Amino acid sequence: MKSEKITEITELKRKRYLPGPEIINMYKITGTLTTVTPLHVGSGIMDKARDREFDEENGENCALIEKDFRGMPCIPGSSLRGVVRSWLETNLMPFNPPGEYSVAALSVAEFESQKGITSDEIETRKNNLRIEAQTKGLDTARAEKHVMRGMTLFYLERLDLVSGLFGFSRFKGKVEVDSAYVKNADVRQDCNIFTMPGVAIDRGTGTAKEHSLFTYELVAPEVDFSVHLTLRNVRLWEVGMLLAAFENFNHPVFPLRIGGLTNLGFGQLCWKPDKIYQIGHDESTKAAAKVQEDLIAFFASVGSGDWEPLSIVKRGFTGTEDFKTHCFRALSAVLDSLTDAAKDDGKEGGQ
Repeated sequence: MKSEKITEITELKRKRYLPGPEIINMYKITGTLTTVTPLHVGSGIMDKARDREFDEENGENCALIEKDFRGMPCIPGSSLRGVVRSWLETNLMPFNPPGEYSVAALSVAEFESQKGITSDEIETRKNNLRIEAQTKGLDTARAEKHVMRGMTLFYLERLDLVSGLFGFSRFKGKVEVDSAYVKNADVRQDCNIFTMPGVAIDRGTGTAKEHSLFTYELVAPEVDFSVHLTLRNVRLWEVGMLLAAFENFNHPVFPLRIGGLTNLGFGQLCWKPDKIYQIGHDESTKAAAKVQEDLIAFFASVGSGDWEPLSIVKRGFTGTEDFKTHCFRALSAVLDSLTDAAKDDGKEGGQ
């Protein structure tokens, strides 16, 4: 018999908001990532001309870092998003019910197979949704949207917490991570980048390859990167998930690292949240009027660059730390429910 706690978790997943098109809420989070150790987020390009004066005979290569249009270092949003998602998948795994896992790398067919979803079950679900649409007297276009929404919910209740936030092949993610650019680049331009010599290793012999000298481009310590995160249609505990991942950049023992050469201690950064803004409401029943009100305030102020009318301080929080604590409490409650569900399911399996 399926435990009440497992049913509760399924319902919790169903209560997550869909990515759109309706806007329930939007959060904009800004902050700063500062390099603590050298950083190498590679561009995938080996420049043979860069350091020829260093080793003209061997034609030394230089592994370049990602740069923006100014020629300054940047951290691609996809890289930042990927490392944060990976951390969440790893660290939320112990809280998941038995058999739960990330589906990020699965195709739709693989996902359906792993979850035991049959083609007959899918077709039955679609037919029931079509009947519901006819009962409600929906026209063709609205009936089609009704079926699509119902099928999205069908997959949503089977998605783990991380995939529900970041998405997978049948479900659009609700997190946007912009590329992080150097702050005050005009002041720090001469000291942001340096190079370090390296050598390619022959995997067969474990020794250095002949004529294989090259250099790495590295971002120096104490360089500030501006970070912008956008979340759409999320619960407070989902905001807490993202904030928790970024907080782990500051972990004193096992900090979250990014880029290459992390085995050498590179890629460590310090995270400092700055401002958090909200459009809409946490509850869908109150969202429509609040979204309209906030958008009016947004368009009235954004021309002058003033986001303050949308600050979470206007929602009654004393500041970023207060809001963050509120989100962490909501996340903690969800994780407690997951833990209880896993224990109950384990007891039933042992009977």
